[in-house]
Amino acid sequence: MTDEGDERHGLTFDLRKLYAADEQGGDSLGLTDRQYEALRTATEMGYFEVPCRVELEDIADALGVSRQSVSERLRRATEALVRATIYHDSEMPDGETTDRETNDDEAPENDG
Repeated sequence: MTDEGDERHGLTFDLRKLYAADEQGGDSLGLTDRQYEALRTATEMGYFEVPCRVELEDIADALGVSRQSVSERLRRATEALVRATIYHDSEMPDGETTDRETNDDEAPENDG
C-alpha cells in the first residue's frame, strides 16, 4: 500500500506490514513462541549487550533446554525478524517470503 504522501515536500511511503503494538509474543513478527521466549530471555539476561553478560549455556539453563536449541532458536528468530522488518516480499533472497515456515521447535528436546 502506497500513500499519496505529502505533495508539498514530495514525500511518499510504502506500508509493508502492520503489527499490533499491544500483542504479547512474537506471532505478529513471524516468531514461534519458543523463539520469542529465547529472544526475550537472552535480551533480559544481557546476551546482546557488548560485552556479552551471559553465554548460550546460561540461557539454555534458564530455559531448561540444550545450548544447541538456544542457538538455533536465536538464529531462526533473528532471521525471522530480519525478514519481517527489512525485506519486502519481492526482495526476498531465493524467492522466499516472510511467511516461511520455521520448525526449529517441532522435535522434542533431547538434552540427555
